[in-house]
Amino acid sequence: MMPSTKAAAAPDRFWRVGWLVLLPALLLGCTATKSTVYFAKAEQALYEARVLEAEVWAPYMWTRANETMKKSREEWAYADFGAAEQLAIEAAELAERATKRAQDNRATGVIPGQMRELPTAAAPASAPATSAPAEAPVTNPTPTPWGG
Repeated sequence: MMPSTKAAAAPDRFWRVGWLVLLPALLLGCTATKSTVYFAKAEQALYEARVLEAEVWAPYMWTRANETMKKSREEWAYADFGAAEQLAIEAAELAERATKRAQDNRATGVIPGQMRELPTAAAPASAPATSAPAEAPVTNPTPTPWGG
């Protein structure tokens, strides 16, 4: 006896449905894996910046990189892998900039935000020197109707 065409087509249909279900799962899995790779790169860049004391020598870039990485982790937790990937890439770039700026500031000895000496202005030559103004005598204020 010859097998019916319906019975022969059943395993083929099973594979088609299986691939339709499996393919999106594989693509989503690749996206999550790809963003995890960028996480690792960003974490490594943040570690290198931390070792060079970027939080002291380049605090703005360090804080921005650190906060961007926190936001990236948050987006990843909400399964928004595309946004998480972009934020992780941005965090890695900011951490690399913080590392470079920390190296530059450390080499010059300038701590960001420290007060630098301001130039003093020379007194004009034509202005005569004056003494301190005399204090005005203190008078008793007149009382007000409301007692003040």
